[in-house]
Amino acid sequence: MPSPDAPAQLDLFRERLPRKPYCSDNATASMIRTTAHAVRQRYIQHNPPHLICWLIFDLDHRNAFHQWSDAGLPPPAWIALNKDDDAEVDSDGIPYMPGHVAYGIRAPVARSDAARTQPIRYAAAIEHAYRVRLQSDEGYAGLITKNPLHQDWDVWTPANSDGIYELAELAEGVPHLPSAKELQEQNKGKTHGLGRNCRLFDDLRGWAYREIRKYWRPGGVNAWHEAVLRKAERLNNFPEPLPFSEVKATAKSVAKWTWRNLTPQGLEDLIARTHTPELQSARGQQKGKKKRDAHIEQVLQMKAQGYSHRQIGLAVDVRHQTIGNWLKSEGG
Repeated sequence: MPSPDAPAQLDLFRERLPRKPYCSDNATASMIRTTAHAVRQRYIQHNPPHLICWLIFDLDHRNAFHQWSDAGLPPPAWIALNKDDDAEVDSDGIPYMPGHVAYGIRAPVARSDAARTQPIRYAAAIEHAYRVRLQSDEGYAGLITKNPLHQDWDVWTPANSDGIYELAELAEGVPHLPSAKELQEQNKGKTHGLGRNCRLFDDLRGWAYREIRKYWRPGGVNAWHEAVLRKAERLNNFPEPLPFSEVKATAKSVAKWTWRNLTPQGLEDLIARTHTPELQSARGQQKGKKKRDAHIEQVLQMKAQGYSHRQIGLAVDVRHQTIGNWLKSEGG
């Protein structure tokens, strides 16, 4: 347990713990106990169900202590290392042992705010970039951590930093943050960490937008909440599923937001605002330009080889009249 003059980030860790966190003396953390009991366990749930207060990375390799510095990242809030009297040590007497590296978020991010998904997407991109830099375990679910308040771990805290950052400050540690599309492509078939929360949000909201019309009836709100929760549980089919508390919080947020905002009148107003003839025309022009840019070289080559407009149109899946317009704009 920390002493009365424990580092500020460890005091903050204690203050931010869930009211009844998962915990245990082994990595299963299968018990749910009050905070007073849980802090005496070696492993503990570090984030409340609805908030992201800490980004934790599980480093299984020997360079767990130095990896953040070698990767050019800012100092973490703490590093909790395995104790081993026989471990190799560096010139400063620091053991090369696997451990958990923790970064604190100054303004915790809501996991389940259906109205504001940008912060969690931002946090997910940062988490991914740091995971790559730290070479941390991709299979780490992020639910529990080595309890830095427990005496069984060697806990290091930086001397000149508390390791608590705004998201923008964390982002400064990496030259490029992946976009949502890049994250999806890089994590195909292996969604993990905060990416699971984003994926659940996206899939659940997309389903909810289509299905809510079936519940527009007197007394339909309770049935709607139940339906959204059931769908969220089915979508939580990741290799390392999210805890039920997080799934429930996301379902509740999505159900409340869609019921409040996607009313019959609200849907009519939304369609009126976003599907005017002018907007539809502009979208069509933009879509046509993208398709033209993607195929114009092929069209010009086929024209030079003597193919007809109809044959070229079949090859690139556009009308032959459009092929004529494309060639006319190219002076052909």
